Amino acid sequence: MPTKGRGKKQTSKLRTVESLTNGNFSWVNVKATTNKEILELKKRFNFHEDDLASALPPTQRPQIVERDDYLFVIFMFPTYDRKAGIMHRTEVDFFLGKNYVVTVHQNKLESIKRYYGQCADAKTPECVTGEAGEVMYRILYRLLRGIHEMLVHMGNDIDDMHEQVVEGARKSHTIAEILRVKMNVSTLRSSVQSHKRLISKLTSYGTQKMSWRQFDRAMLELKEDAKENWDLTQNYLDTINAIHDAFTSSVSVKTGDIMKVLTLLTATMLPLSLVTTTFAMDLEGMPFRGPGGFMIVFGVMIIMGVLSYWFYIKKRWL
Repeated sequence: MPTKGRGKKQTSKLRTVESLTNGNFSWVNVKATTNKEILELKKRFNFHEDDLASALPPTQRPQIVERDDYLFVIFMFPTYDRKAGIMHRTEVDFFLGKNYVVTVHQNKLESIKRYYGQCADAKTPECVTGEAGEVMYRILYRLLRGIHEMLVHMGNDIDDMHEQVVEGARKSHTIAEILRVKMNVSTLRSSVQSHKRLISKLTSYGTQKMSWRQFDRAMLELKEDAKENWDLTQNYLDTINAIHDAFTSSVSVKTGDIMKVLTLLTATMLPLSLVTTTFAMDLEGMPFRGPGGFMIVFGVMIIMGVLSYWFYIKKRWL
């Protein structure tokens, strides 16, 4: 029986391969996805070649593969680049065996880094309990809660976008912010859309592979968290699409108003230009060539301008 005390930290030749051991159970945390790390796993475990290849870049589709003595699970999770303000997807692979859990990722998720650090410092010794299902549950729980925190911040961004559109902001950076948030919501949506399905499959596989008695209940809890994340993401996507459409419509109306004014101004100036061009011709017999000719022509132009303006008002073009 594995002991319930302090988890023992194991060393590896590679700094990117960490291990925590409690009794005969180990959590191996692989923080990079290069050939070196995969070769290390190949030496230590009897993993299928296809599964090891799937742990290497490029990103694979989310899936569960059942082997004779372990489960191989691929999850996708979002990660946020604070400098660029852009969200990306990153892959997390789980190898779940009888006495081990192996996580393979690119060390971009704060939830895993923080939790492993807590376990290594023995602040939470229960993280290596001797049952793969429970360890995986604790890791997934923190990853899903990390998504929830992202959704809270994203909700704040969407509220800011909504306020700007309501206030009539039409600055160039506003549309850039809307598009950035919209792209982040789409990335988040593509990351979480498979979580509920994978967790449901894990429940069915876990009946045969996992000995933890509370596994089904724990997976149900994770399934509810995944559903909540999906519902919020879908709601945010609908909201940001509506904000984008409203902003685009607002800009289109403003542009239409400007174009209408310019068109009416052109329509007004065209006959006036025709009058001035006609009376500017130096031909015999042209009227109004006396001392008061300028005032007469100017008066005609004023009358034409007023009549044009009255016509636009009558037609409700202004």
